[in-house]
Amino acid sequence: EEKLNLPNGKFEIPLVIQDRSFYPNGELFYPTQPGHEPPPAPQPPPPIDPTLPNPSVVPEFFGNTILVNGKVWPYL
Repeated sequence: EEKLNLPNGKFEIPLVIQDRSFYPNGELFYPTQPGHEPPPAPQPPPPIDPTLPNPSVVPEFFGNTILVNGKVWPYL
């Protein structure tokens, strides 16, 4: 890290970067199966295809909003 000349000590700031999607009313959207896109307002999730397993975790998800330390558009 010294060779990279990165900030450290009191100048070091821990950042957690995440992607999320939200409904227009601000509720968190999380897909229940591949291809599940956010509707314009909160609704029950679509019926799950019985041929697919019902996962508790979606392996890949790209949200349309970036959060830093849980905040949208943070300011340092």
